[in-house]
Amino acid sequence: MPTKRRCAERQVDDLMHKRKVAGDFAGRPPGSPPRDGYFAGGAGEKTTSPSDAPLVPGEKHFFECGVCEHRADATWTGDEWLIGSFSARCPRGGDCLRAMAAELGTTAPKLKNDPLQHLAPWLLAAGRNGRRHNAEPEALPSEAVVAMCQERLLNDPTVRHVRAHLVRVRGLTAETVHRYEIGYASFHGRPRAFWQPVRDREGVLVTLIESYWPRRWIDLTGKEHKARVLAGRGSHPYPASALAADGALLVLTEGRWKAPLLNQCGFRAVTSTSSTSWDSAWSRYLVGQRVAVLYDVDAEPIAFRRVVELRAGQIDAWPVLLSRAGFTGKDGVDTALLRRGWSPDDLRAFINESRRWYRRKRRAS
Repeated sequence: MPTKRRCAERQVDDLMHKRKVAGDFAGRPPGSPPRDGYFAGGAGEKTTSPSDAPLVPGEKHFFECGVCEHRADATWTGDEWLIGSFSARCPRGGDCLRAMAAELGTTAPKLKNDPLQHLAPWLLAAGRNGRRHNAEPEALPSEAVVAMCQERLLNDPTVRHVRAHLVRVRGLTAETVHRYEIGYASFHGRPRAFWQPVRDREGVLVTLIESYWPRRWIDLTGKEHKARVLAGRGSHPYPASALAADGALLVLTEGRWKAPLLNQCGFRAVTSTSSTSWDSAWSRYLVGQRVAVLYDVDAEPIAFRRVVELRAGQIDAWPVLLSRAGFTGKDGVDTALLRRGWSPDDLRAFINESRRWYRRKRRAS
């Protein structure tokens, strides 16, 4: 049986889905001819594919209820979809049906009477089922939805445990959540996740980082994902606002949570939405700055290569190796600040000492 807190979360999600009808999910193109059936269609119902994207016979796609999170599937037979029904154990009944209808931009009666008309195009949309067709980039959430999800994370009493997780595990304060517009919600039918909107230097929303919690997203191949960015929208520096801020020292770090944490601690820090990757075109923003490359211990060889690349572009860069301070494995700057008791001053001193160490090492070589 679902707990009271769980039911309250679902009620909030239900409301959020309904409010999104006029935003992200409205105006879906019509799919195949309507058929009778319950919700996602009775087992054995079929429809023709509304997409020209190449599909492999026997390929299975999964989709989920946005409220109770049970799963159903659709299998491509070669020329038509075979869509299975939702599990009868859905604890929300009509509420679940209304929530999914709102997400699909329709009503519960229409979805119940004509399920395949709405579900077929939704299944094939980019990023919603784990396939990346040669299609347009995955749709961004509206600014209103971004603001609503942030407001929910900051103030909704039903997600108090989510805020506690963010503080306990990531060390982020409410001020940082507000500064970087971090929210919490489900998007495009995937499990609930922390949202990190990514903006360019002009403040335009360019993509979204989803960090799934408490349940990870499983794509159609069965692979689990703890995080992802929207399909087809490329890599970007995050947060780009750190590149435009004043200050001589910039920390180039690894990880979507470490960059906000470092900025919270008084550093100017940036990462890539693709972990340790770095587009050479971004390096023009680093000219004239001192750049400390601070990656996790297991990525320190990459940090050395990054320093060489940056210095080739006349950028004063050096590696900050946490292994020199006794850290091992996947330890990172968050380990130092949140679990080893380092203060921001301790870290700053280590960064400066690392620069002197690297200069001595280069002179000796």
